[in-house]
Amino acid sequence: MDGVRSLGTVLLILVLALLLVACGPEAWEQDPEVRAARAACGKEYDCIERHAVETLNPDVCRLAGIAIDDMCLQAVYEAADDPAICERIYLRGVRPNCQAYYADRAARAAPSPSSHAPSPVPSLVATPVPSPEKVEEQPHMAESITLAQPSPPVTAGTPYTGTEFVISCHQVYPGLNCGSDFEPMAGARLAFVDPRPGLDGRPNAIDLENKELQVLGEEASSLAGWSPSGEHLLTRQVEGHFTVYSFDGTAVKELTGLPAEPFWAPPDAFFGAVDWLAVPAADGALQAVPLPAGEARTVLPAGSLGANGRGRVLWAAGGRLAWTPSLDQLAEAGEGEQVLHIGRADGNAETVTWRLSDDVQEAYFQLVDWAPGTSLLLAGRGMLANSAWSWGVPLVAIDAGTGEVRDLGASMLLTPESHAWHPSLPGLLALAEGGSRYLSDPNRLALLDVTTGDLRALTGEGLSVFEPAWSPDGRLLAYAAVAVPADAEGSGEVLEGLLAGRAIHVVDPESGEIRAVTDPGAGAARMDGWPRWSPAPHWGEADDARLLYTRQHDGYTDVRVVRLDGRSDRLLLTGLPDPTCFYGGCGWDQMLAYDADGVDDVMHELLDDYSQALSSGQVVREELYTHMLRALVEERRGYYRQFHEVALHSSLLGIESRYRLESIVPDAVDGSLYHVRAVEWLTTTARYREPGPEDYAPTRAALWALARTDHPGVQQALQYLKDRQMREYLARLNLGRSYQIVWILRHHLLARDAGDRFVLVQDAYDDKANDNEDGADVVEWVDGRFQRHRPDLTAWPDYEMYHEPLAKIEAEGRRLLLSYTRRYGDTPAPDSLPGWLTYAHPTRGFSLRYPPGWQVDSSPAEPNFVRVRPTAGPDVELTVGVRRPDEGVPIQRTGVGAGDVETRGSTRFLGREVAREVLVHEGKVKTVLYNNAVEIDADGLIFTLGLDSVGPDYDAVDIPTDVQTIADKIVGSFLLTFGLPDP
Repeated sequence: MDGVRSLGTVLLILVLALLLVACGPEAWEQDPEVRAARAACGKEYDCIERHAVETLNPDVCRLAGIAIDDMCLQAVYEAADDPAICERIYLRGVRPNCQAYYADRAARAAPSPSSHAPSPVPSLVATPVPSPEKVEEQPHMAESITLAQPSPPVTAGTPYTGTEFVISCHQVYPGLNCGSDFEPMAGARLAFVDPRPGLDGRPNAIDLENKELQVLGEEASSLAGWSPSGEHLLTRQVEGHFTVYSFDGTAVKELTGLPAEPFWAPPDAFFGAVDWLAVPAADGALQAVPLPAGEARTVLPAGSLGANGRGRVLWAAGGRLAWTPSLDQLAEAGEGEQVLHIGRADGNAETVTWRLSDDVQEAYFQLVDWAPGTSLLLAGRGMLANSAWSWGVPLVAIDAGTGEVRDLGASMLLTPESHAWHPSLPGLLALAEGGSRYLSDPNRLALLDVTTGDLRALTGEGLSVFEPAWSPDGRLLAYAAVAVPADAEGSGEVLEGLLAGRAIHVVDPESGEIRAVTDPGAGAARMDGWPRWSPAPHWGEADDARLLYTRQHDGYTDVRVVRLDGRSDRLLLTGLPDPTCFYGGCGWDQMLAYDADGVDDVMHELLDDYSQALSSGQVVREELYTHMLRALVEERRGYYRQFHEVALHSSLLGIESRYRLESIVPDAVDGSLYHVRAVEWLTTTARYREPGPEDYAPTRAALWALARTDHPGVQQALQYLKDRQMREYLARLNLGRSYQIVWILRHHLLARDAGDRFVLVQDAYDDKANDNEDGADVVEWVDGRFQRHRPDLTAWPDYEMYHEPLAKIEAEGRRLLLSYTRRYGDTPAPDSLPGWLTYAHPTRGFSLRYPPGWQVDSSPAEPNFVRVRPTAGPDVELTVGVRRPDEGVPIQRTGVGAGDVETRGSTRFLGREVAREVLVHEGKVKTVLYNNAVEIDADGLIFTLGLDSVGPDYDAVDIPTDVQTIADKIVGSFLLTFGLPDP
């Protein structure tokens, strides 16, 4: 006991010494600039960042704390104007951002003509543009924006020379008092194309939250739309040539030679990518291409979309696919029959084929879209003649399960500008309903329930309606409308002229209340269109919402932002070309692409905080979460760590979470409770753990064989095999690099209005996808508590690779043992321990050798211990503890006597090296601990080994060197015998 106390005292002193070192001030805290900032700022972030930037000292940012010091570091390295600052960044995760920042600056300084990297905005050739109409001056100061390379200042009297992202129009139209600043729009982005010299048709993207503009690539393009995540923009160049850009200007995917236009797959397409792009192939196949990187998947085999790949295909949430031959294909083939195919993107269901028409000369069904939340397809019924499709056509619903075609009693021109699905109500369509080319017979705004066929008009006669657009919460409907005379007729140019004075209106479908929110001016040749909602504020009145819209006048187009309450109508973009419109349909989606989250800034900020808490593991603003939500944050981080450790044999390095908000709806009973729908893109970064020979199945088999032979030649050959297998496997793992997994999670959250903030009270979500039907990350709520549905992580291939059943390991090990014994064991091996005796345990399946003059003691009363000791001489004993993995018997020692532990070499045990730890007290050896007395897992048996003095006088004991050598040889003589005949 005194010895134990003595060792405990030594350990306590060591721990205290380490604590004193750890608790001392770190070097950075003694930096004079850090000390000055601490004295001046305390914990005030703005002050800390200012000091860090002024001194260009990253260490000052440490004072900000781990939650926000990365922002401070960014401010420092951007201010330094020297890439060497990156080496002084103390956060390894920020260094790559710093290096990328300076690499991007270098690329901008010397752009390659063929590069897809972001380009500065060039000086533009002068194109006179009239001044816009005046807007009421606002009392607050205009904000400013920094472009990649601002255009030269416009002097008084000089006409504006091209598209400009306008914050203060005083910069653009000197002397004009227009006050055209605007408030940021959280989660909103706008892309546009301007073909005039200087801009040359290249795509431009504006982040309307951070007020940043980015030029994408070098080629003239038209737009094909933002991805579901809002991270990628699809653009088209020449026929069959498409490029996908990320917002930072990187061309992440280039596609050429396509027979038809690619389109974005739903967010739940497949597991493991931020976005998926559906790409038709020339052989009639359909591929799903993951972005930003990854291997493409075949969704439909060759020939599915026809011999030329131009069939019409629709992809719905949930993985349903519908495809049919196009009009051109049927006309070229001279076929009269139209069929519709229904299948699944994952291929897990048989394709069903329905005959839609026996004669396409009389009836051809043009697929429009899947009706969200239903098994119905919306289609237009026309005929083979292409000219017929320039008029409105009757709408039908096609039941994908039965093939039944049902007339809906409504007509519509089949352009994207004619209709909009309700954001949350299944099958509810807002449409510009009518069978004419807009003005000859004015279209009305109507609601059509595709599931029932119910049709309700929202506007009356004498008004021609265009471009319906639902608010994010589905409570309001915006549209463009103009009054037209009853006898409106004439050429397209004449009818187009009747659009002058068209304005944006908003209707409440429940109450029927309608109001105009823009005023292009009486008698003015101006027309407003293309309404797009900002993320709608739910904290306050709906009138706080804003709409983007276009205004065509004087031969060019503006993009403007108007508040519903009429307090402001501001210029955002000006000088865009005037598109060619066909009876009111302008094809805006080729020159403008808008993307926005579905809810307001407050909820956006709340989920941003949730993302940060999940990424960092720290809930900074606890008042925004209930106790159960804080517990869920911890549980989720623990689950992702366990997933990588168990299923993928990896170590989790980091988590990055980002939400895209889709809708927020008040609870029908509790008015303070809101139902929030959102999609989360969660990226886990991990690195494979370096396995040992005991982890990898082939080397485990070699170890099994090694533990059962004492022939030197066979041992040498098996040892070489094991080492070679391990080297090759480690090379394949590429352990130095990390990998990432993208989880796409659909959330249904509950948030409560607490008066001064929203509080998250519940979060149910899953990551189910076509190739992940049960989901790997599923949380539900029962009685106010969350429940995780845990998948069997041991069923993942990586786990199975590292946890092969013992029977398989034994079978392969037996094969190796027999094979290598035949090849390398023909000559009988000399006995390395001549004259030694053999002991075989009667129940545990192992044997050992021991010399004459020693004895082995084992007893049925202690089946988990074997003791080997000299029959005479020093009082020492080699204690062997052994148990099966399913036995809960403790075999590991709980302490040692007084002394210091020293490592003195190693010895072999069952085919592996184990360290020898020697306990020395006052210069005398008291104990030899093999593997530091820690359990050794040896293919179905677990051992502990230790040589101890057992005499009465601890101070006098000194285990002789020759006794230690004998004990080492006994340890090295062990063989496993289970599954083999007893020796």
